[in-house]
Amino acid sequence: EPEAVDYLETVQSAQQAGLTPVYPSALPKGWIATGVDVTPSAEDPVFMIRMLSDDERFVAVRQERATSSALLTKWVDEETQAGAGYTVPASVAAPVAREWKGYTDKGGDSAYVAKVGENTVLVFGSASKQDLQSIVDALVTTKIRSSSSSS
Repeated sequence: EPEAVDYLETVQSAQQAGLTPVYPSALPKGWIATGVDVTPSAEDPVFMIRMLSDDERFVAVRQERATSSALLTKWVDEETQAGAGYTVPASVAAPVAREWKGYTDKGGDSAYVAKVGENTVLVFGSASKQDLQSIVDALVTTKIRSSSSSS
């Protein structure tokens, strides 16, 4: 049974270290974060959150200074195919990126990629495209205040 981790605590630590991580403001009901990777390098910061959907499908958000093709090759498949992109709905007031390029692989994984500042953000996994889109819609860079992390 996978253990849930408090990804927002790690986001807050990364923010305090001077990073601007892209992260979901909240996870869909029944989802858990299973891990967070942070490399707080000034030249090449990396931030990644791994999650499981309510039907135990893998989803991850990875942010780093790399090309889309490099991230797709490393994290999705060496032979990804361009697929339908995704536009965050107007009802989402301030998305980290409105337009996302879509990709798929032969194994059934999907991915969405967008540039956010100097970084490329990759949302990918074996979950449905709708699940990946719900994470894309929830992505923020909002600073987490110290008081909101105590429960």
